Amino acid sequence: MKKQTKADLLLILATFFWGSSYILTKFGLHELRPFHLTAMRFIIGFFIAAIGLYPHLKNTNRQTLKYAAIFAIILTMVFVTQAYGILYTTVANAGFLISLTVIMVPIISILFLREKPNSSTLLGVLLAFIGVILLTGIESLQFNIGDGLSLLCALLYAFHILLMERVTKTVDAIALGIWQLGFTGIFNIILALIFETPTLPHTTSTWVVVLFLAIFCTAIAFVVQCYAQQYTSATHTALIFSLEPVFSGSLAVLILHEILTIRGWIGAALLLIGTLASELDVLSLLPKKLPLNKTVPPHN
Repeated sequence: MKKQTKADLLLILATFFWGSSYILTKFGLHELRPFHLTAMRFIIGFFIAAIGLYPHLKNTNRQTLKYAAIFAIILTMVFVTQAYGILYTTVANAGFLISLTVIMVPIISILFLREKPNSSTLLGVLLAFIGVILLTGIESLQFNIGDGLSLLCALLYAFHILLMERVTKTVDAIALGIWQLGFTGIFNIILALIFETPTLPHTTSTWVVVLFLAIFCTAIAFVVQCYAQQYTSATHTALIFSLEPVFSGSLAVLILHEILTIRGWIGAALLLIGTLASELDVLSLLPKKLPLNKTVPPHN
């Protein structure tokens, strides 16, 4: 199996965990405030990843810690703008605007980094964009502060993905991922102490939610992202991450018995087709030239 294929499969796994985090976060917020929940999942995730992947921490240097702190600042801002964006606008608007990361990454790559994705990837991005519109049910945008925060969230995550692609080639990617968790947890503890009242889960079910978020949606998912981005492009990563609403919507239907419209299912299908189009590089399978000028022998 090629390294990029393996990396893409790992990113799909991480995206699935993040898709499940929406339902888990909804349950967790019944007892915990947003900064406390985020702080707990990242601090616990940090210790789990640090223990399980301890040999990689031996490769930590000042550069690793510097980049981990920078990524943690960006990631903390992503969570803050996401939470408050959803608070001040509709879920459909927030979902659509935050999913624009899939468009922002190739645009930034082309305009500022002079990197042009291949045609199949651009086709996948276009299909994913249409799929997001259909899946989120967006009709119109009457721009407000919540929409602005959601758009900022998408832009911040686009920078996170683009920067991750470059940094993981200069330091130990797994060590970077582990320290990113620790710094993000610390930053959210500070925000929790400033803006919220300290509290811990009161029930076993909430502890289960916190632990699942910490282990699968944080320790595994974010370290996997750091590792996998060494072997695949930022645009390809953003395209795979656009599957997050597909997984979250499907789990909402299965677990919460929510209803997904025909339009939503078509949107989910386009997201999947877009990812496959890029993964399989479908346009490269087409003939380079059509035999239009080929001489046809006369019939006798």
